[in-house]
Amino acid sequence: MTIKKIVYATDLSRRADRAGRRALQLASDHQADLLALSVVEADLQEESLVRLMRGSPEEVARQLVEGTDKALAEHMEKLGVVEGGTVQSRAVLGHGHKTILSEAKAFGADLLVIGAHGHHHLRDIFLGTTAENLVRNTDRPILVVKNEPQGRYRKVLVPVDFSERSRHALELAVSSVADDGTVQVLHVFNTAPLDRIYRTGADDETVRRIHQQAMAETQQDLSAFLAQAEVDLDKVESTIRVGYPPLVIEEAANALNAELLVMGTHGRKHWQDVLLGGVARRVVNQVRCDVLLSRGRA
Repeated sequence: MTIKKIVYATDLSRRADRAGRRALQLASDHQADLLALSVVEADLQEESLVRLMRGSPEEVARQLVEGTDKALAEHMEKLGVVEGGTVQSRAVLGHGHKTILSEAKAFGADLLVIGAHGHHHLRDIFLGTTAENLVRNTDRPILVVKNEPQGRYRKVLVPVDFSERSRHALELAVSSVADDGTVQVLHVFNTAPLDRIYRTGADDETVRRIHQQAMAETQQDLSAFLAQAEVDLDKVESTIRVGYPPLVIEEAANALNAELLVMGTHGRKHWQDVLLGGVARRVVNQVRCDVLLSRGRA
């Protein structure tokens, strides 16, 4: 993954500091330019807000943006610096993901970095609505940061379904891992079709034979998938596990003690529209590690 420009979207909460430090670290690693962005969201038509701030809607908007812009600049100075790149900060009045995407497009961002939670923990703003809307509407990778950065990622997990988008996710993962790190490629063999065969009355031997044949074909598919990927396979390990995908992925991330999970958000078969369905929503919310989401290539 070539990263020349990064947008870090923040609500200036303490939880978002982790994402800010990760964005700075990535910008230094890639000698990229970083834009720290804070969207000021307020319904300035609300009479109570205008009355409390004692001004017209336009004046209230100006005060909010100026105050946030100053706070953001001070915030970024405290977080650190970028070696080899530049840091800009900007506060804008707007509406969540639409404004983030507009600013990211204008900046030419290669990567968006957001925190896992904002001020409104119960609403799960950044991990829920904002992250989903960002991925729905952009082809840029989005990094959701949950943990305090400890250097470059050394343990990375990539669930794949052999689609082109999951191949792109693998390429992102390999480009994100440290020189001495490892990328674990995981394919989950879903046993639901076999369960349906068993319920038709097929005998155990028939089901076992079909299962063995399917596993052998899956292993061939995985080998072919890796061979066609444009990555350094010396950094890659692979495994096939059987079970319900969300649970297996979560268990694999925990067993690996993964620092980063990379997922293509649209694939084929059971992975189709995965981010917006139950699989990835559960995975993204349950895993302890950071998550890099990418729509990738079709």
